[in-house]
Amino acid sequence: MARPSDIGEEALAQYGWEVARQFFVLLKLARTHGPNNEAWAPGLAKVREVVNLCDGLHLRMRDNVLYIDDVRLKSDREGFTAQMGVTEAFAAFAIAGLELGPGYQDEVLMQLLNAWGATSPASPEEGFARLVEIAEEDDAITLGRSAPKRTGPPTRDRRVMAKQVYARTLDAVTDVMESVKLKQSLPLKRAKRVMHRLVDQLLAEPSNLMGLTTLRCYDEYTYNHSVNVCVLSLSVGRKLALPKVMLEQLGMASLFHDMGKSQIPIEILNKPSEFSEEEWGVIRRHPVYGVKTVVRLKGADELGARVVTGSFEHHMNYDNSGYPSLPKPRSLSLYGRIISLCDCYDAMTSARVYNRTPFPPERALKFMLNKSGKAFDPVLIKVFVNTVGIFPVGTLVQLDTGEVAVVARTHDDPTQGDRPVVRMIADAEGRALEEPTDIALDERSPGGSYLRNIQRILDPSKYHVDVSRYFL
Repeated sequence: MARPSDIGEEALAQYGWEVARQFFVLLKLARTHGPNNEAWAPGLAKVREVVNLCDGLHLRMRDNVLYIDDVRLKSDREGFTAQMGVTEAFAAFAIAGLELGPGYQDEVLMQLLNAWGATSPASPEEGFARLVEIAEEDDAITLGRSAPKRTGPPTRDRRVMAKQVYARTLDAVTDVMESVKLKQSLPLKRAKRVMHRLVDQLLAEPSNLMGLTTLRCYDEYTYNHSVNVCVLSLSVGRKLALPKVMLEQLGMASLFHDMGKSQIPIEILNKPSEFSEEEWGVIRRHPVYGVKTVVRLKGADELGARVVTGSFEHHMNYDNSGYPSLPKPRSLSLYGRIISLCDCYDAMTSARVYNRTPFPPERALKFMLNKSGKAFDPVLIKVFVNTVGIFPVGTLVQLDTGEVAVVARTHDDPTQGDRPVVRMIADAEGRALEEPTDIALDERSPGGSYLRNIQRILDPSKYHVDVSRYFL
């Protein structure tokens, strides 16, 4: 496909991401509203604009990665949800690519996207046949069929599955929180199904999901934070050997611990400067707002009670010095104490609207350890540190070889906490590696000495390194 001469690869990639984002929005719209809704207009107009600028567009997928022509759309934390949503949609309908010529009809594209997003097919082949039948109405729209799925390396497959379940969880919490804002019935059934998958994935391979907790987007902080707190809480629950049913309850309680924030004015939540005392008063009411939201649910059951507990207790502090304040001290529940730890850690290590420079993981842990017995359960905080590791996943380190790496996985043996698996990102001369590789720091030379050692921890913000990109 010929391109205008002034469109380089970087611009083409930006256009590709714009179309992917619009497809993601429109596919979700198909699921919730159907085709006869004015909300379709802005997305369709944006796709039309890009197609005309590029004189046609070919979005395709290979190995769960999106391309526009042959230009790879490298994922970042801003586009992560859209990427995962669109790649899942491609895979579910056995689609390898979608090509739009400049003369395509908006009505046909809308019908295609509606059929694509509204229902899941019985099989990818059946789904592809359904979409091709619609696309054949317009010569300017072409669908390419993917080859039968090949089994990739187990490690890569597990990473892909982790990203998919993280994206689904983020999508589920977004739907629930937006429904709270609109005072609609809450789609908790979908969230429960997603939680089953999330727990299964975490029990099978926790490190991949832990890596994704480095994915922090200040523009969607509340939703992103909720999923991260959920993953961290489940990881602590796994370390405590909680049974699966309790893990799923803990997961739902932690996923919706900030449900009350949906009832706080957006201008306060997204205020780019420090809160006034009056605004802090509003913020401190969000645990109570969350309780009221759950109590109003029809058929609130034991799960609802667990979610209430997580919402109400996560800022109370172990010694009852936090909020909401109560007339008499009370012992916090196990779920509340776990969520409190994970909420604090993710908040401190995240970039937010009013604080875009997060704490490095080791500094956050040091701060939290100083609060042992006051804000945090002294036993659980030890479990938490053991869970995230001496060098938490996402820590940027320099080795004694001069190489730079990101901690990818903690060591399975707690006594080897200073020997994590690291993802090498730069050589000893500081040159970025095209393909980051994982190295276990417990590897020894024939003489018995360790081949590599962590020399020092680096501050990612100082070196302008976005560690999350190495887990996408």
